[in-house]
Amino acid sequence: MAENVKCVFCNSSLFTNILEARDPDMISEESYHLVRCNGCGLIFNNPRPTEEELSKFYTQQYYGRIKVYPFNFIEKLLIWFQELRVRKVRKIIQSGRLLDVGCGKGTFLKCLLNRGFEVYGVEPSVVNQQDPCLRELNIASGSLNDLCYPAAFFDVVTLWHVFEHISDPRRLLREIRRIIKPESILIMAVPNFGSLEARIAGRNWFHLDLPRHLYHYTAITLEKMLKVEGFKLIKIDYFSLEFGPFGLLQTIMNILGGEFNFLAKALKGYPLNKFQIKRKYYTLGLFLFIFPFLPLIVLFSSIEACCRKGGILEIYAKADK
Repeated sequence: MAENVKCVFCNSSLFTNILEARDPDMISEESYHLVRCNGCGLIFNNPRPTEEELSKFYTQQYYGRIKVYPFNFIEKLLIWFQELRVRKVRKIIQSGRLLDVGCGKGTFLKCLLNRGFEVYGVEPSVVNQQDPCLRELNIASGSLNDLCYPAAFFDVVTLWHVFEHISDPRRLLREIRRIIKPESILIMAVPNFGSLEARIAGRNWFHLDLPRHLYHYTAITLEKMLKVEGFKLIKIDYFSLEFGPFGLLQTIMNILGGEFNFLAKALKGYPLNKFQIKRKYYTLGLFLFIFPFLPLIVLFSSIEACCRKGGILEIYAKADK
């Protein structure tokens, strides 16, 4: 059951339809609509599924299996990406109290803990509170708005590809502003709906991910929202080595008719025998054909970023005094 919503930023009920698409995992037979607010330009899913309906799209398959990879190389590569995130944090602050919203299994937090940070995590999915590793990382299960951290408690708050999933982003920003120290840093990464690949690919864009991605931000709309909720934008990076080239590669394969989001599903341990045989072999052949062009894909992602049209926005904002 879908519900019609007003614009969360300006409360307008006047929208322009942009596109419609199915969910990439084909969990539902519904098509989901993206609209642009005529008042402020914010882009969002409307009508959108209820909270109960949305929970059906966050399956164990979506989060991925605990042990997926037959080769250590892929596992090490994913840990290296977490280390890249750590370096980004440490360019701003060498130690302190950090909260990661949507922390998953806590790999990023563990890397920070080993470098002297006091770490906390929030994960909406079920967390095993008896796991000693999770207790060491102070990972709590639930919504940040319900956890009641003390005011001005954190030196840094991070949201890595979480903000686009939040049904009330302004409320979340207000809570972060309450629990973060004045002039401390908020770091978030979201897909860039203003990117060149988003405009070209449309419903084939890897980062669209309807209906899980409820809001689709551009640099302009995100800066407006941050400013209203007490944050000053200090930096935007338009290139993400972690998600930029991969997202572009997967988008190209989607456009050329490969199994939708095949690479992402394979990395999460999606059973290959569930793909149609002809389509599976076509997709594998397509990947082998495109893979030698990976350096060109990385180069194109870099050029996109230089033109401020990269597929990912990495936002650095400072809380007002």
